Formats: sequence, structure tokens, C-alpha cells
Amino acid sequence: MMAEKETNLRSSLLLGSKKWAMYTLGLLVLFASLGILLYETTKAEVIVMDNGEELSIRTHADTVEDLLVELDIEATEHDEILPGRSETVEDGMEITYIPAQQVVVTIDDETKSFYTTANTIEEFIHTEDEIVVTEHDQVLPSVETSVKDGLEVTISSAIQVTLNDGGETEKYWTLANTVEELLQEQDIELNEHDHLNVELDEEVTNDMDISITRVEKITDVIKEEIGYATVTRLDDNLPSGKSRVVQNGQKGIVAKHYEVTMENGEEVSRKLIKEETEQESVNRIVAIGKTNLLLSRGDKKLVDEFVMNATAYTAYCDGCSGKTAYAYNGERVDLRVNSDAKVVAVDPNVIPIGSLVWVEGYGYALALDRGGHIKGNRIDVFIPSKDEALRFGRKTVQVKVFR
Repeated sequence: MMAEKETNLRSSLLLGSKKWAMYTLGLLVLFASLGILLYETTKAEVIVMDNGEELSIRTHADTVEDLLVELDIEATEHDEILPGRSETVEDGMEITYIPAQQVVVTIDDETKSFYTTANTIEEFIHTEDEIVVTEHDQVLPSVETSVKDGLEVTISSAIQVTLNDGGETEKYWTLANTVEELLQEQDIELNEHDHLNVELDEEVTNDMDISITRVEKITDVIKEEIGYATVTRLDDNLPSGKSRVVQNGQKGIVAKHYEVTMENGEEVSRKLIKEETEQESVNRIVAIGKTNLLLSRGDKKLVDEFVMNATAYTAYCDGCSGKTAYAYNGERVDLRVNSDAKVVAVDPNVIPIGSLVWVEGYGYALALDRGGHIKGNRIDVFIPSKDEALRFGRKTVQVKVFR
């Protein structure tokens, strides 16, 4: 009986121990569950925008930087993180992370790498103080191109030049490398005779002065009148000193062709290249009565005698009219008509005008002419032929004056 009680007591104690153990385990599980529940409920719920992808995260991270480490995001100094890395993580916070992209920029042969979070090349250029692009510069690819890692951008800086085209000056911004490329860029053509102050293959530089002289060669035809000559003929039927027009003169016309060189619209030279007679001139013919000079000594007496230097002249010298300076019987003697007349030019202060003179080697003559160089003991004798006058030359002669 005692043994049975003892056995029952042991069974009761063992059962109690198991129940206590189960109870204790249950409490532990409960506390653990409560702890886990409490841990989870104390986490902050945040939204992370990772390079455009939205993530909902519950975290115990203290700062934004801790959260990024927790998410295995290796942020660099160039990446964009909003709010900042040191900001405290709060429930409901929105965090934006944009990784920077490498952009390789070449500006006028100088290359440099940049890191940016801009979406397009235009945004990238605006955010970089080191890069200055004007409206005249060239950006390749275009500024609308999206930025991606490793993107290569080429920027060509425009330069300003001054171009004088035929007298009209204008300034141009250009990306051309040579003068020829600049002219093509501006649709400027050079003609055959135009002049350029620089070579076509010369490199374009900033503030360069380029000048084009526009040269044009044209033909100018000018019609000119041809004067007519007056031909005199002796007419025995006309009284001495009288004349009559037999044929009226008519002017001719000659067309002169000139090659005219124009520079920037102004004439700089002209050259006669051809003459064409369009109408021949017609001579004026005049009939003249012959003048009979009375060279007979008659009853005239010798009044003076000289030794003089003598030369000869003709009726066709430059500036000569062919007529004597003084009249004979009321008319000046036309030596071109009266080629056989004997006339001398004298200094009126030495030999009076109208005197009959005798010149050694020439004969009797009338003093009806004068000359600018006939001064003092000088005398000039009329000889119709130029060759004969040249042969006469200069000589010393004896001169006698009769009155």
C-alpha cells in the first residue's frame, strides 16, 4: 500500500514537472514573440528611390548613410543622395539615390572626365562651372542626348572673324578650320578675277581679318567723233585773198573698245583693245585765190644791213595756223596754200614789219612773220618742205633791208 502511494506520488511529481516545463517554454515563446513583434513594430518604414526604382524599406538604420550600407549601396562622392547622408532616418521618409555617370568631354582637343547625375547633356553642361558653351559653339552629340555612363561629348568652340566682301564688312562666328571652309560655310563664292588677302588653306584664327576684293572686267565701247581736215585748193578764178567752200566737211565716228577693270565697283584701270571706224570723215575743201607777193625791189632803197643768225620754219609746226602773223594787202598770207611765198620772221624792233628784205642764200622776201625766239639779230626764213627746212639748219647770213 505504501509502495503504491509512493509510486503515485512520484507520478504526480513527474507530471507536475512536465507541466511546469511546458508552461515555462510557453512563456519563453511568448516573450520571444512579443520581443520580435516589438522589434518589428519599432522599425521605420521609408521609401527609397534607387536610380528611378521605388523600394519600400523597414529599417532600424539611424542615418541615411547607414541605410545605404544596409542595402549594400556603395555611394560615391559624386552620387546624388536626398536628403543628405547624415540625415536621421524617420518613418515615412522618402530617400532618393541617383548614382553618378562618367562623361568624357573633349573641348578643342583637351579631354577631361566628369561625373554627373544630370539626365541630359544640356543639364550636365549647365551644372558644370568648368564648361562654358555659347550659342555659336557645336556640341556633339546634341544637347538633348540622354546621359549614360561612359558618354563621350565633343565641344567645338566657335571663333569670330571679320570678313570684308567687296567693301561690305560683317563679323561671323565660325567653326571652320580653314578660310576655304569658312567661305563655303557662308555660301561665299570667289570669281575668276577676285583677290583674297589670305590663302584659302590658311587656318582660321580668332579676330582674323579676311578681305575679298571683287574684280570685274567689262568691255566699254565709246564712240568718238573724228575731226575732218580742211583742204585748200588754189583757184585762179578767185581774186587774191578770197575763198569759197567747195565741199562741206563731215565728222567721222570711231568706236573704241576698252577693257575696264573694276574693283569693288570702282574703275581702277582701262585698256584700249580695239578701234573700229564706223563712219569715215569727209574733208572740207576750200578754194582760195592765190596771193601774189610783190617782191620786186623796184625803186625801194637799201636802208639797213645786218649780219644775222638764220634758221628755217614751215607752215606745219606744232601750234601753227599756217598763216602769217601780219597781213599783206589786208589779208594774212596762208603759207599752206601759197607754198612758194617768200616770207621771213623778224624782230619788229630790228626790222620793221612789211619791209622787203634780202637774205643771203634765200633771196628777196617780205617781213610778215614773227617768232617767240626771234630776238635781235636773228631771222627765220619760210621753207615749205620740212626736210628742206632741216637741211637749211642754222647759219650766219647777210641781210639787207629795203624801204
